[in-house]
Amino acid sequence: MRGYSAAIVTSLCGLMAATAMPWPNDARGAGFDWGGDCDRGEGRFSQPVAFRRVVHVGTIPTNKRNVKIDLKAPTDIDVQLVDRARRHAIVAWPHGDLRGDAYACTNYDGLKVCYSGYDGLGGEPGHESIEIFGDTSRPLTVQVYGYAAGLADVTYSFEPVPTCNEKGSGSFRQLVPRGDVAQI
Repeated sequence: MRGYSAAIVTSLCGLMAATAMPWPNDARGAGFDWGGDCDRGEGRFSQPVAFRRVVHVGTIPTNKRNVKIDLKAPTDIDVQLVDRARRHAIVAWPHGDLRGDAYACTNYDGLKVCYSGYDGLGGEPGHESIEIFGDTSRPLTVQVYGYAAGLADVTYSFEPVPTCNEKGSGSFRQLVPRGDVAQI
């Protein structure tokens, strides 16, 4: 729909806002590895995307800090960020908080979320990024929309929250001689 007149886009946006938001039903290719509670990490995987389909890429769990997601595809594929529990699009054209063609940021649920814009990094459609500054307090869904079919390379990184509470348990035995002190 990009490239149509402002009046047509405005009419379509009003129509889309009045209808239910499309939710992905395709979970193939979800490749994020978020590690444990106190892990930092990064990764890369490829995600196939069909023409005119919303495809679920994965879910950012709670307690991840400063998440960065970079999507690069040779075709026009848009990255989206959604709070599915609240049915709220944070990044998505045309109905998200961030939906424009250029770099912009917004505040959402205590996070600063920045999006490259659908014109892409360096003016390359299909090369988009999302940055989430702060600590996630709820799961957020990453999905893509294929304006053209293609294979998207997804690169991501994250940090643990400073108050992570990784838990563990275990037991052991140690001989302590009678009347002696032992270091454990």
